[in-house]
Amino acid sequence: MKARLTSHTGGWLFGVLSLALSALALVVGVSQGLAGARADGSATVPVFRHADPGDCPPSGNKVVGSAQFKLKGHTLTVKIKLHGDPGAYFVALWSGSSCSWTGNLYGKFKTDGSSDGSYTFSTTVSGRSFYVDVYNDTTGQSNASAIANL
Repeated sequence: MKARLTSHTGGWLFGVLSLALSALALVVGVSQGLAGARADGSATVPVFRHADPGDCPPSGNKVVGSAQFKLKGHTLTVKIKLHGDPGAYFVALWSGSSCSWTGNLYGKFKTDGSSDGSYTFSTTVSGRSFYVDVYNDTTGQSNASAIANL
């Protein structure tokens, strides 16, 4: 009887150890896979009237629109809605982590007769923190958004 219990206990212990090692290998494999993965994200932030994008983070007293940021993989899509001064606007993307201009203009749009306008663009990015400068080329005024952390 003693030999039988020892044999049964040894088999049970081996089974538990095998199961624990298998679970550990699975957890390590999953965590390593997730470390290389990039989560998608989205955020909508206010656009401030006459806010300087060089003042990081941009802020202001009056909100004149919104900027919706959507990150999917390495593709960032930004949709801007503005109710600002009449005129023609350029859009520039800034890095929220380094507070620096990314070096590109992403288009030009005009506001209508009621000073409403919108613009959407997509670009390839690295990083997860951004904001936009919606620069009025007619008046020379910037309208910067708050930082979107995706």
